[in-house]
Amino acid sequence: MRKMLTGAALSVLLAGPALAQTGEVYKVGVGDGVKAPVVIHEVKPNYVAAAMDRKVQGTVELNAVVLADGSVGDVTIKRSLDPDLDAEAIRVTKLWKFKPGTKDDKPVPVEVSIELSFALRDGPTYKVGPGVISPVLMKEVKPKYTEGAIRRKVQGLVEVEAVVKPDGTVGDVRVVKSLDEELDQQAVAAAKQWTFKPGTKDGKPVAVQVNIELTFTLRDKR
Repeated sequence: MRKMLTGAALSVLLAGPALAQTGEVYKVGVGDGVKAPVVIHEVKPNYVAAAMDRKVQGTVELNAVVLADGSVGDVTIKRSLDPDLDAEAIRVTKLWKFKPGTKDDKPVPVEVSIELSFALRDGPTYKVGPGVISPVLMKEVKPKYTEGAIRRKVQGLVEVEAVVKPDGTVGDVRVVKSLDEELDQQAVAAAKQWTFKPGTKDGKPVAVQVNIELTFTLRDKR
């Protein structure tokens, strides 16, 4: 059976303010008092039947303006994949909800970059439950702190959703709880290097979805 997988990743755009139809729209930069929006409700895109028939896979990149009330305003395609999937990506992005971005602690419109992935996979991906046994971690790779995140004194947790394949390697990874654009990327990169004793269904190795938390903590140098 062929399974459709879709995923999303969020990052913020780095720069100063820009002008849009609704007025001033900010982008996150270092030391400018602008903080990025945080996703609180994500809607996954559907695989359009025509795109499945054409076996289209890949990623749609979008720019979206998160308004001061946390809703999504203008959405534009930054990198196109397919007309049908582009349209679906725009549709679902407009349904996302955010804790709004702020400037000097006041809610303001902030532009973000969103990646929505579409992938076709042979065979289902399971979640742990009756008859499905969770993968067991064999090798963990710690994420790296970036210099930019250290300068910004960013600390906290990135949560990712990953698919552990039947051979114990990690396949698709997506961020479900974002912390910082750079640290999100480091978390994904580290998680993809983890290896597991694969999960099983009825005693046979299968692809199993897991959630992984990666923590970034700054420690004072002694």
